[in-house]
Amino acid sequence: IFSLIPDKIFFAEHIGRYTHAFESAARLFGSCGICNKTLLRTIVQEILCNIIDDIYSTLLYSQRNPVEYAKSYIEQYFNCPLSVDNISSVVGLSPSYLRTLFKKSEGESPNHYLNRTRIEHAKEMLLSEMFTIEEVASACGFQNVYYFSRVFKKYTGTPIFFRSLYLPIIKPTAVLSIK
Repeated sequence: IFSLIPDKIFFAEHIGRYTHAFESAARLFGSCGICNKTLLRTIVQEILCNIIDDIYSTLLYSQRNPVEYAKSYIEQYFNCPLSVDNISSVVGLSPSYLRTLFKKSEGESPNHYLNRTRIEHAKEMLLSEMFTIEEVASACGFQNVYYFSRVFKKYTGTPIFFRSLYLPIIKPTAVLSIK
């Protein structure tokens, strides 16, 4: 059912909220007697009413405060290919009007906010030795490692330099032999 609802209307946290309820309803349906069918119908109707309320609330929120809605969308989908055109269509504004409102409200452009969000997530990943710089770039929504490095350098310095500042450098120790 969630695949029928566009991403721009329904955030992932809504889906998680109802997955358990639908699973419970499905289990009830599998073991359902005649008296439980009424209960099952009531549960499904309640779930659907809550979903409709969430969609309505999300749309109403986006109309009241499009900049906050855009920021939430960026924070949730920073790892996807995003542009001001994408974000403005989700929010329901023209790209130029979103840029104007965003700049007035946040003091920076939506692109700057997107890159800053991506870089903050990249910094967290770089502090772990588990990920290569290429993996960090990809996981944070950058198309390639070169563009990632260029953007990262604007905010923080190079990714390698950042990593070297915070991760201990392990050097092999010399073995002394006494003869």
